[in-house]
Amino acid sequence: MNRNEESKNIIRLHKVEGFDPGKYTIDIKPAFNGVQQGGKYLPVHARIMWFKLDHPDGTIRTEIISVPNESRKLYIVKATIADNLTQPPIATAYGSHEATADKKADPFGTKALECAETEAVGRALLFAGYGTLMAGSDLAEDGLSDAPVQPSKSMDPEARINEILKSMTKDMALGTIVPCGVYKGKTFKELLMKKKKSEVLYFAHDYKATHESDFAIIAASRMIEDGYRQKLAAKKNTEPAA
Repeated sequence: MNRNEESKNIIRLHKVEGFDPGKYTIDIKPAFNGVQQGGKYLPVHARIMWFKLDHPDGTIRTEIISVPNESRKLYIVKATIADNLTQPPIATAYGSHEATADKKADPFGTKALECAETEAVGRALLFAGYGTLMAGSDLAEDGLSDAPVQPSKSMDPEARINEILKSMTKDMALGTIVPCGVYKGKTFKELLMKKKKSEVLYFAHDYKATHESDFAIIAASRMIEDGYRQKLAAKKNTEPAA
């Protein structure tokens, strides 16, 4: 399947100049003997980036509905998408994940709350029109399409990051959402406006990609880092010689 064919599988309800969601899709299932086994999947991080570029004031809110108890070790999270704080929700969805300490049985079990939240946000964005056309059927596959996707062991991390950088724009990089820590949910642009440059550049080299969507976060941070380098070099070139 070529890039044009892949792009046809992307919902086109929301067009953002300079952003092609088709470039961020990955295979849900690897090809076998050259035959594609599963559909294309747009990682949740890419959906969030798409939504924030389309709605700079848009909000994504999550609420924990249920936590593990003695009878059922399950997290249930609700996600709500809106154009801004004053507008009614565009879409609402739920995500769930069972907590377990057995990493072999469930590699994401130790991060059950994060997975439930990711699933809820991914589905809400899909319902709002940010996703792939075939993702609706993927939702029936035990939450596969909206659980964090692990990077392929055969994938060269640097090659993946460089591939993303080729199609990433400055606005896309600035619109990247912080995935963890004190500033989780904030965009890189918001952090930079608060003079939190070091917090943004942390993701350029110190952040380890454990999910497929993490590569886009690293790429965005490196693009911003490169921008600072270019500004510094330009400043040195304009300074008068001593």
